[in-house]
Amino acid sequence: MLEGPSDLLLEQELKFKFKISNNEVEYEAIIACLNLALDVEAKILIQKPKATKPIIIYLVVSEDAVNGTLVQKVEKDDLPIYFISRVLHSAEIRYKMIEKVVLALVMTTWRMCMYFQNHCIIVKTDYPIMKILEKSDLAGRMIGWVVELSEFHIQY
Repeated sequence: MLEGPSDLLLEQELKFKFKISNNEVEYEAIIACLNLALDVEAKILIQKPKATKPIIIYLVVSEDAVNGTLVQKVEKDDLPIYFISRVLHSAEIRYKMIEKVVLALVMTTWRMCMYFQNHCIIVKTDYPIMKILEKSDLAGRMIGWVVELSEFHIQY
């Protein structure tokens, strides 16, 4: 329920096409997506991407969830294409923050492979992802992720 500036009360019911749990992290991820949509002044919540334009991915990572938002810049607007969120499992919660950022990108490629194959991808994040992924002394899961990401045309 929302209260407008002239004491007008608005009531809105949301129906999700996915299973809802009582997990606070899932709700925070949805709120983060809606806040990002507000920040980029989205007029449409989801759109079909234009084939000739690159897709921009904003990665947001917290202690217990990772999020990826795909947008496309059309004229001056960032138009949202898709939002992906995942609550981290117990072992993943212990990952270093940079590993969580790379996991968010890899998870986005898993779910949105068709966009990655057909578009140039630009990744936006506060973390130095490119410097980390170019290191030759990576080990374990990071090497596997680098190999997976190498098949796509990604700019950092």
